[in-house]
Amino acid sequence: MTEPVVQPFTEQDTEWKTRFFHEHWGGTLMISRGVTHHLDTHPGFIALLEGNRAGLLTYHIQNQECEITCLESLKEGRGIGTALIEAAKAAARDADCTRLWLITSNDNVDALRFYQKRGFTLVAVHRDAHHRSAQAQATDPPHWQLRYSYTR
Repeated sequence: MTEPVVQPFTEQDTEWKTRFFHEHWGGTLMISRGVTHHLDTHPGFIALLEGNRAGLLTYHIQNQECEITCLESLKEGRGIGTALIEAAKAAARDADCTRLWLITSNDNVDALRFYQKRGFTLVAVHRDAHHRSAQAQATDPPHWQLRYSYTR
């Protein structure tokens, strides 16, 4: 089986990245803990599998902490997410970050398992945080956001 190749975003990825966010996330904005992120402006990585774009990861560094703002794999079980996480860990180390963290929702059990297997630790539960987000829909069921942290 071919291993994914991970590389930083390039200018050639810009149009695809923006289209990807609109198709998979409904737009380029994401809100995390009250902070609005413009995912299309964040640094990140693209994963290639057999020469085709197969996933991406964006991150935001502030105060020596690196937040993963988006992680998406188009083919599960092929090592894409793991390779992207490893690239984020390296970027955080290179920037002298003391923590790499992310937020996911409690109803995404596959993501919960995925992050725990890769060394992330659950450090906080934010009840109804999704509803406090400006992007939340009134019809969304109540749930929690779970904050995971990886410390080197």
